[in-house]
Formats: sequence, structure tokens, C-alpha cells
Amino acid sequence: MKGFELVFETTVVNLATATLRLRSVTKVEKTGFKSEANK
Repeated sequence: MKGFELVFETTVVNLATATLRLRSVTKVEKTGFKSEANK
């Protein structure tokens, strides 16, 4: 069970990291589009 818990924790952490990364990427894209439109 210990090994399974470790794998599960790693998966959760990876998912959280990926979600945060996606969020920051979309944020950058949105602000990028805004600055492009302002030019």
C-alpha cells in the first residue's frame, strides 16, 4: 500500500502543477492578446 500511496501523491502533485502551469499560460496569453490589441 505504501508504494501505491506514493504514486497517488505524485500523481496529485503533478496534476496540481500542470493545472497551475496551464492557468498561468492562459493568463499570459490573455494579457498578451490585450496588449496586442492596445497597439
